[in-house]
Parts: sequence; structure tokens; C-alpha cells
Amino acid sequence: RVSAAVDGILGMAYKALTCTPTCIEPVFDALVREGKVEDTFTLCMAYEGGVLTLGEWDPAVFTSDIQWGALSFSAEPMYYTFELGGGMEVDGKFVSLPSFRVAIMDSGTTLMTLTRETFTALSAEVKKVCNGSPICDEDWFRPSICMKATLEEISTLPTLAFYVGGQSGARLELRPSDYLIEKTYQDMKTYCVGFMIADSMSGIDSVVGNTAQIRYATIYDRRTSRLGIAESTTDCKPASGSNVPNSAPPAAPEQELPEPTPVAPIPSFEPAPTQDPGANPFAAAPPTTQCSDTSRCESCAARADCAWSYTAHHCRDLAELNAVAANVPFPYCHGRTCACKEEKYVARGAMIVAAVAAGILLIVGMALGASVYRRRQARIRAEEVMRALEEEEEGSVREPMVGEMD
Repeated sequence: RVSAAVDGILGMAYKALTCTPTCIEPVFDALVREGKVEDTFTLCMAYEGGVLTLGEWDPAVFTSDIQWGALSFSAEPMYYTFELGGGMEVDGKFVSLPSFRVAIMDSGTTLMTLTRETFTALSAEVKKVCNGSPICDEDWFRPSICMKATLEEISTLPTLAFYVGGQSGARLELRPSDYLIEKTYQDMKTYCVGFMIADSMSGIDSVVGNTAQIRYATIYDRRTSRLGIAESTTDCKPASGSNVPNSAPPAAPEQELPEPTPVAPIPSFEPAPTQDPGANPFAAAPPTTQCSDTSRCESCAARADCAWSYTAHHCRDLAELNAVAANVPFPYCHGRTCACKEEKYVARGAMIVAAVAAGILLIVGMALGASVYRRRQARIRAEEVMRALEEEEEGSVREPMVGEMD
């Protein structure tokens, strides 16, 4: 538990997730490339702290055998994605659930996330099993809702289980004390449902968050694309007497690992070959091609001397832009200011903003024009009244003079 401001976030996902648009090598990837650790890490989480182990895992924190489930990627890996098997076990009975095929394991998500359709179906199954329990009613099992209860009362609820890597993979079981999170509110002990709903997750059906990770340590074996699941000690410290399970399989056959392939440096951050010792170590290397020869936003953004046009979709020399165009985020961008993956949305959004701004200016202009017109008409009427009064006053002065002459 952290009660003060943190110094940063250490991302442990795959490298493809760091391209926004310039791809920066993650810290863990760099350690693996340099041969300092093997391409695997273990995360053990507790209610008070936890342990991140880089390289081979420490089986002393495990209190059960390791189960393994395969990771599955349809393209270049970004998250730790795996198949769920299409359903859950509710008190030992397998129940098919809609939209429950693919999930990601994510330590940065507090609760277990499901689609609305999945949670509705799961809730109905849980309520069938818990009939007769003193804490069950029609509304109790809802996302993140908390209820007053005792540990004895929640122990009457069903056990849930799902699979990591399909039904032939690792079985991850959640007791009521796992998926109901204890929370004390105004000296009253409550238990909160450890599930939340997300209506859209971009092709992902579920995010397995901390609800399912407090009881289990997770091994991220990236060498063989698999996840290892094992129950852990409550504080993630080695068990007394070092009760190491004997049947935990090794991550890979004992063999000499091949020399890691170096990752190609990013042009915009690679020092120039003939760089002066006192120069900026992050200066870009001399370009070998013209900016106009680059036809992709990502390639243009990787060049420190180029700027990308969202509207014309071409790359040009940054030096050709005036000071204003070079420092505003639209229609030109350069370096990390470019949102290449969202390029079409940026251009469309700018057009919408411009159209709205033009509409506002038109309305304001019409209002100002109407105000000026009204003021001008009022001034003309006032001048006409003044002239009428002056003529009336002159007439009243002249009339007596005419009478005297008569």
C-alpha cells in the first residue's frame, strides 16, 4: 500500500505497446537484450506490498504446484493475452458465458473486468447457487457494490473458477473471500464485489486484475509464451522452512540460451557517429534521405528534422515551417507530438473544431452586426427627432414675429 506520491510507473508489457508513435525500448527488454536477466519475470501481489522478480522465479514464495497456460497472440504481442475457454465453474459446475473467450492479465487493473453481458449471465448463475444464504437477495451481486456481512456469511457463497489458456490450461479458482474484497467503513466491516463492467474493450472480453492476483503469483514466461499460476504466501515472502513444491516444472529445458538479437536503435535518438564529446548525447544522426522521401507518419515522426502534415499526409522539412506552424500541434506535428495511430481522428477532430469555431464566429458576427444595425437605426431616429424638435422650436419663435408685422 502506498500512502505517498510514487516516482513513476514501470511498464512490463511488450515493446509494441510503447510505440506512440516513436518506439522506445522498455527497461525489461533492454535488460534481456543485454543478457542481464532471462526473458521471464514473476509478480507476487499482497494487500500490503508485493514482490517483482526479474529472471527465474523463486519457488519459495509458492504454496502450490505451478499450473501453466499458453499465451495467444493474433499479431505482434502487446498485452499478455490468453484464451478463457468460454465459461466459468460455479461451485464446480461449468457454465458457458457469453463474450468470455479472450482475456489479458493486467496487474494495473484493480478489479476483474467483464462485459455487461458476461456479468449479467454470471450474476444469474451465482444467485441460483446462493439461494438460502442470509446475505443473498435480488440486488446484492452487482459490480463494485458493498454489503455488510461477516466472513462466515460470505463463506456460504459459491466458489468461482476460470481457465488461463483454455480448458486445458491453468485453473484459477476464486473463493468468496477472493472475489469479495473486505473493506471497513465507519467501523463496519463490509465486503465489495470485485468485478466491474466495461462495455467495450477492443476485442478483449475480460481483464484479469488484482481480484484474481492477490491469492496467486503469476509467472510471465516470455521465452515460451506461457503464464504460470501458483498460490503464494500472503506476504509474498519465502515460507518458513522453505516449503518448495517439488513438482513445479522448469520454465524451459536446461540448455544454453542463444545470444539475444540486438534491437536496432531508433534514428531520432541515436548519437551521430562523429559526435563531439560535449554535444547533446540524444541528438539525431545525420539524415540520409530527404523528408519528402518519407511517406508514413511514423517514419516522419522518428526524424528530428521533419514534420508530418495531418491534412496533406506528407512529410516536409521542419525548417521550412514558420515559427507558429512549427510549434502548434495541427496541421503539422513532429517527434512525440505526432499521434500517428490516431491520425485520421486528429484530422477529423480538427475539421470538426474548425467547423464549430466558424459557426460560433458566424453567430457572433451576426449578433454583432444586428447590434450595430440596431444602434445605427436608433441613432438615425434620434437625429430625426432632434431635427423635428429644432424645426418646431424655430417655428414657435417665428410665429410671434409674423403676428407683430400684421
